[in-house]
Amino acid sequence: MKVEEIIQIQKFFFMLFNAFFVILGVSIFGCAAWILFDINSFIEVISSDGDVRLVAACLALIGLMVVGVSILGCVGGQLESKCLLGFYMGFLIAIVLGQIFMTFILLVQRKKIETFLEEQVDKTIEQYGGNETDNRVTWTLLDKVQRSEKCCGRQNSIDWRQNAYIKSLSKGDVYPCSCFNTSCTTLTVNGTKIHRFGIGNNTYTGGCQARLTSWLEENIAVIIGMDVGLLIIQVLQFTCAVYIYQNISRKMRQKDSTNLIGSMEVDPQTETVYQDGNPDYDDQDSDQQDYQQQQYNQQDNQQRQYNQQDYQQQQYNQQDYQPNQYF
Repeated sequence: MKVEEIIQIQKFFFMLFNAFFVILGVSIFGCAAWILFDINSFIEVISSDGDVRLVAACLALIGLMVVGVSILGCVGGQLESKCLLGFYMGFLIAIVLGQIFMTFILLVQRKKIETFLEEQVDKTIEQYGGNETDNRVTWTLLDKVQRSEKCCGRQNSIDWRQNAYIKSLSKGDVYPCSCFNTSCTTLTVNGTKIHRFGIGNNTYTGGCQARLTSWLEENIAVIIGMDVGLLIIQVLQFTCAVYIYQNISRKMRQKDSTNLIGSMEVDPQTETVYQDGNPDYDDQDSDQQDYQQQQYNQQDNQQRQYNQQDYQQQQYNQQDYQPNQYF
C-alpha cells in the first residue's frame, strides 16, 4: 500500500477520534455553563461561597481548551503539517497530565469534600426562613431535595431544632412543610400564616445525608469513568498523530529522492536548451571539440607518416629492379 493511501486511512480515524474529543469538550463546557448560570441547580444548596463557581469556571476553560486542541489536530492532520501535529501532541500530553492530577486530588480530598457538604447543609438549615432574602433560592432547593428524597434534616428531623427562626418561636414540633409526609398544617404566628413552616410530628424520619453521600459517590464515579474513557480516546489520538507524523516524514523523504533522481535524468529538449543557453556548457563543449580535433590531427599525421614510409619503400623497390635489367 502506498504511503499516500496509508495517510488517508489514518486521517479518517484521527478525525473520528477528534470528533469524540470535541463532543466531550463541548459537554464539559455545557456542564460548567449550567453550574455558572443556573441558580436553581442542586449545587447551589451545597455551595454558597463561590467555590463551586470557581471550579465551574476552570471546567469551562478546560472544555474550551479541549475543543481548541482537537481543532488544531484536525487542521494539522488535514494540511499534513508536522509543526501543527507537534504542538497538538504536546498540548494533548499536558491535558492528560492535568486530568490525572485533578482526579488524584479529587480522590485524596474526598473526605474533605464530604465534610464541606455537611457544613453547607447545616448552614442552610440554620439560616432557613430568616430575613436573608438572598438565600431564598437555596431554601427552595433544599425543600425540593427533602420532598423528592423524602428526608428531613441532614441526619434526621432533630437538626431543624438548630434553625434560628424555630428557636425564636419557642414552640415544639415546628418543621418546614417539606419535611411532612402528609399535608402540612401551616404555622400561624400572631394571626399571620408562615407558609414555609408547619406544625406537627408526622415528618420523615430519615435524614438527607445519605442522599448527599450517594450523590457525591455517583458524581465521583462519573468523573472517574469520564477520565478513563477520555484517557483511552487520548491514547488513540496520540497514536494516530504519531503514525501520521512518521508517514508524512516518509512521504517527504520519498518525494525528495524522486526529485533527486529526476534531476539526474536529462531531457533531450532540456539538454538542447541547456546547451544553447548556458555559457559554462558552451565552454565545456568547445573544449571537447578541441580535444576531438587534436585526436583527429594526430591520427591524420600518423596516416601521412605511414603513407610516406610506404612511398619510400616503393621507390627503393623500383631502384632495386632497374639494375637487374642489364643481365
